[in-house]
Amino acid sequence: MESCPKDLYPYDKAHELQLKEQDELQHMWWGNYGISALIVAIDSCLNGKSEKSEYIKSPIMSKMFEEEYIAEKETEEQEIKKAIATSKPDNTNGK
Repeated sequence: MESCPKDLYPYDKAHELQLKEQDELQHMWWGNYGISALIVAIDSCLNGKSEKSEYIKSPIMSKMFEEEYIAEKETEEQEIKKAIATSKPDNTNGK
């Protein structure tokens, strides 16, 4: 089987997209968890026992996915109810 660089282009593009996604996830992780940890550490150093900041208590992404899932389910239920309301029973066969 012979191949040329043109045949490998989709694989190269997929690899680039995967790297981009990993980079975005790492940036998001630092933005959420790293900054929270840094703020708590600085507050603890500057204010001692009277610190007021708290580290993030629950994972942000899982909460976001859960809210997205709930919204998706609600949309599906509304579409089903709408379809049921607009459908008419077929009584043409006389039964």
